[in-house]
Amino acid sequence: MLLRKFITAFMTTWVTLLWLPEMMHWHWQWDSWDDERLMHGDEYVSTASVLAMYVVPIVSVYGVLVSIVVEKLLNPLRIPCWLHFILWFVLHGLFGVILSFMGIITAITYAVIDYGLRWMIEAGKLKRRRSVIVIATMPVVLFLGWYLLHFILSPEPPKAPFTAEQAVEFATWGEGSNLSKFPKQIGQEQLNLAGYDVKRMTEVEETAMMGVYEVIFTEEWKKGLESGTFKMMYRVYRGGMELQEEEGEIPPY
Repeated sequence: MLLRKFITAFMTTWVTLLWLPEMMHWHWQWDSWDDERLMHGDEYVSTASVLAMYVVPIVSVYGVLVSIVVEKLLNPLRIPCWLHFILWFVLHGLFGVILSFMGIITAITYAVIDYGLRWMIEAGKLKRRRSVIVIATMPVVLFLGWYLLHFILSPEPPKAPFTAEQAVEFATWGEGSNLSKFPKQIGQEQLNLAGYDVKRMTEVEETAMMGVYEVIFTEEWKKGLESGTFKMMYRVYRGGMELQEEEGEIPPY
């Protein structure tokens, strides 16, 4: 019996992860009045992965224990088969109420699978190990098929717009380059290098193209009567950048 219960828990987990991400998704769509669209495959799997952290222990521990208790309570009773059938699902559902409405659905799912497995075992239809493996892995196959369907039918969700702050971060990323010494945020900084008073500025200008920016790096220095300015302008877009202009004197320090 215990082995059957854990096989049922395994199958119930995968069946729950098949429909629960969908229910959560459409609930969020309804609340946000967002465009109705099918979840992308990556969204579906990531949502299922998070839910699995809760579903797996609840079904494997609480669900198994509850089902064992229900079976132990009903087995000694001499009642008609139809009443036993009804009480089997009612009692499982009542224990699911403790969790939530979704808990009721999961509990009924567990009861259906366990009842079916028990009937198949008693009817001698699961004598071979191969038959057990095929039955147990059916929900996994359905889950993978549903994931592929999402991946094929739903376009990848649009990426968030590339911002000016991200353009600066991309241009100044890393260490040791000519640009990494400039402020990594829009603004300026003052410092003293080899006796020179130095001011470095990072500025951003939008272009006519959405998500494309001109990031300007300016370095000014002064020491007594000696002074100078060096400026570089880069066109930055998502994943790349190009030098557009360079003018002024190379700093002497």
